[in-house]
Amino acid sequence: MRRSRQRRIVEDILKWLFDREASGQSSEPSELAGHFGWSSARAQREVQQLRELGHVEPNSLHLTPEGRALGERIARIHRLVETYLAQETDLDPREWHRRAHAAEHQLTPEEADALAKSLGEPVYDPHGDPIPTAEALGVELPKCKSLLDCPAGWTGRIVHIEDEPETLFRALAGKGLTPDMQFRVARADPDRIQIESEGRRIELSREEAGQVGVRELGPHEAYDPTIRRLSDLPLGARALVVGLSPRVRGVARDRLLQLGFVRNSLVEVELENPSGDPVAYRVRGALIALRRSQADDILVRQLAQGSS
Repeated sequence: MRRSRQRRIVEDILKWLFDREASGQSSEPSELAGHFGWSSARAQREVQQLRELGHVEPNSLHLTPEGRALGERIARIHRLVETYLAQETDLDPREWHRRAHAAEHQLTPEEADALAKSLGEPVYDPHGDPIPTAEALGVELPKCKSLLDCPAGWTGRIVHIEDEPETLFRALAGKGLTPDMQFRVARADPDRIQIESEGRRIELSREEAGQVGVRELGPHEAYDPTIRRLSDLPLGARALVVGLSPRVRGVARDRLLQLGFVRNSLVEVELENPSGDPVAYRVRGALIALRRSQADDILVRQLAQGSS
């Protein structure tokens, strides 16, 4: 039992070091201690063990080829499992990391290869992190800059959300942020960043914003401030479906499409439960009841009264 626990700790450290090296960051024992919540003495002991195992170089925390290969394998399994959970289950995104963290220490490389094949050999995980392949390890992170570097008025698209530390990722997921989401920076203060997306304004601390990688919209892209979430429309409103949010994937996405929430479909907010949830929408001749959390994932453009 103790040996198994120690192996997991070693693999956790190697994955962390691999992630940092992949993003161009060097590492110090003090940063290791801070990330894992250890004392300085505990961190030094773990570093010494890594050196004895041949996983890091003698005078630094730079990975050796053997340590990098193991850290990359653990990262590959973790990202494949998160991709599976996103595509094949209805689990809340805030659960993906915890479950993938448990699985990364259990799946063999052969099982990971079989999982990748069943998923269609995905290139990126749900957070925008590249998934190393069995043949070509070391896929580069998508080119992006930090949301912290974006001035007020800047428009762009989220391409990456760091999933560690987990507390920050859970906070960002709870605010509805996800890769591929378009946004505009509404305000950039010294201590807060406010973005506008899907008809809502979202407040982020600088610590949270530092976890978000973004890129400028391309020449054929444009931020559309008229797009909003179906859940925000009042009773009696009519709208056209623009699409589904990039937050919704897999089974949940297929279900909404099968219910008729496809691009250019007319939707009417017809009935509302006294408690406010669920709400009944008329779409393609059918009356469909949705929870507000489901309607959050349907993007629409509201029509003016009397328009068709």
